[in-house]
Parts: sequence; C-alpha cells; structure tokens
Amino acid sequence: MQQVRKFNLAFRRGFRSYDTWMGDWWDNQSTNSSHQRAYRKIAEYMHSFLQRHGVQQPRFILDYACGNGAVMKALLSRFPSTRFIALDGSRKMLLKARNYLEGEADLVDADQAFEPEGPRIRLVHAPLPDFSFPMKKVDVVLFLFPNMNFSAPEKRHLKERIHSDRTAVLIAQMLSLIPEIGEILTPRRSREIFEEMLFDRAISHNIHHLLKKRAFWFKVDYSNISRAGLSKLDTVQTLFSEGAWDDQIDGIRVRDRFRLMDSRYYRSSVVLDVYHQSQDPIDKSGGYFISSFQSR
Repeated sequence: MQQVRKFNLAFRRGFRSYDTWMGDWWDNQSTNSSHQRAYRKIAEYMHSFLQRHGVQQPRFILDYACGNGAVMKALLSRFPSTRFIALDGSRKMLLKARNYLEGEADLVDADQAFEPEGPRIRLVHAPLPDFSFPMKKVDVVLFLFPNMNFSAPEKRHLKERIHSDRTAVLIAQMLSLIPEIGEILTPRRSREIFEEMLFDRAISHNIHHLLKKRAFWFKVDYSNISRAGLSKLDTVQTLFSEGAWDDQIDGIRVRDRFRLMDSRYYRSSVVLDVYHQSQDPIDKSGGYFISSFQSR
C-alpha cells in the first residue's frame, strides 16, 4: 500500500501538507468535471436554502480551508452581491486560488478581510482551526470536503485547548467506548475515535466563533451513504463532532452550539478523492452529503 503510506507521511505535516505534492494532487482533483458538477449543486443548494430562510445575498460568505478556491466560481454567479473570505493554512494553495480566480481574488491580512474596498474574494493565510478575526463575524461559512490534518505539534496544541472542556472530553470518552453492533472495538480504535471526535469538535468550535449568531454553516462530507443512513451511533458521534448534539448521556445534559437543519445527499465520483488516499474498494462508490446548520 505504497500510495496510502505516501499520503499518511504527507499528512504528518499538518496544514503544511498542501504545500507539498499534495497541493498539486488536490489542484488536479478539485478542478475535474465531477468536482465542477458538485460545486454547482452545492452553490445551488446553498442559494435555495438561504432564500427559504430569508437571506437573499449575504454580505460575507467564508470558505473555511478553501484550498485552491475551486468552488468559488460557482458561488460567485449565485451570489453576485456577496463578498467572500477564503481561509487556508497553505500558502501554496492560496497562491493557486489567486491564479485560478483570475483577478477576483487577492491575498489580504486578517484585519483587512472586511474592508469595504478591495478584492471581491479576500484570501487570508490562517493556521486553522486556531483563528479568529479581530472584530467582525460572517453571515455564512462553507466547509467543503473536510480533509484537515494535524502535525504532532499541532495535535499537542489542540489537545491542551480541547481538554479544558471537561464535559466534552467526558462525553467523547463515553461515545468512543461504544461498539457498533457486531464490531470488536479495540483500545487503539477507541482512542482514534476519541481523538477524531475532539479534533473535529475543535474545528466546529472555531467555525462557530467566526459566525454571527443565528448565521448558517454548510458542511459537505464525502460519504458512501446519506446522512439518514448512518447508524444511530455514527449519527450521535457525528453530531457531537459537529457541535450540534442536543441530548444527555449518563445524566450530563448537552445543548450545543449549532442546530442541524437539513441534509441532502448526492451520488458523485468525487468520492474517489477518498479512494486515492485509502485504496479501499468501498470508497470507489458513493458521493457526498451537504448538511446545513444554524449557529446559536
């Protein structure tokens, strides 16, 4: 499995992994025809959803971990009066985005992201998920095909911050010890699930911090099945990771930062992005689902 090892070694560089050959790999993948079709559907879904909820043209949409900005062309036509902020930890990907968006985008400092004058798309170098703007917040966040990785120092820093939320840590520990029906859950896999949930929850916390109250977050995940098809355990673990789980476990009451409002599944060969990394035949088919959340 030389290909899997190659990706895993690159991932160890965290957000800087996309400054390597992985940035070129993603640039090639994200601009192919299946991704372009997906971007148009995502932009259409976002536009329709926001209109149904009384938002015609949001003032600012933020693309979280924007990569080369390939989704932006579809968003520009759907939201002609909107300005965009695109965040990424890879300088290489931000430069690719500036070139790809042909005069619509330029690099700016974080404190210039909301200026009334300037490029329509403001590209900001950001060490995600540890980032905030000095004052203002955005109306909408898009987090597309999450594939964020953390280096060992980044993981240590995240753990220090995450473990201060003792309730979240306790719930993650409980959820990571529950096996699926018929599954043999090893201690190693349980630990992986525990860390994945807390790291994903740190990302959702950062996204919440960037949003206005009662604003909207659109999250697009690769998947072999629809969100409704997830097992009960997968559903709970996913909602907890997203900061959208309202429930109680062993008497601990949780009212989270987001409310899940809707989800839509599309079959698409974009799922081959996952297959390239896993080499698992199950990842040759599937697609993606869009989940929409409202911040509290």
